[in-house]
Amino acid sequence: MLFRSNNGAGSLYVANFGSPILECALDGSILRTIPNGGWQAYGLALDPTTRNLWVSTDAQGRIAEIDRLTGLLTGHSMPSVAPGSLPGGLSLASGTPGHHERWGSSLLLAELSQGQTGPDHLGIHRVRLYPGVEG
Repeated sequence: MLFRSNNGAGSLYVANFGSPILECALDGSILRTIPNGGWQAYGLALDPTTRNLWVSTDAQGRIAEIDRLTGLLTGHSMPSVAPGSLPGGLSLASGTPGHHERWGSSLLLAELSQGQTGPDHLGIHRVRLYPGVEG
């Protein structure tokens, strides 16, 4: 995922399952390493409000927020759209009303869960509404 850091030049956050998270410049050079705090990275999403990362935390696909500065879990988490399935990926989803939800949201996550014996599932998690909006 592209993030406008690195003095405005942009950077990417990348990880591979149990690896640390690497923040890389667009030329591929490593800007910093975020130690693994006990999660598995099957996909990363950057929260535009908190600037923290969301990641799969275990083999059951639970999704949790990671403090981008420390690499530690913040305590905010949610279950998979298909508990017991294998994590398949995580990304930001459009928060535009009518695209994935009938109303706008400041953070939506798209999750892919891989069925071990059954079908795969794609789900949209509404993490945060805009301030003052209830739904």
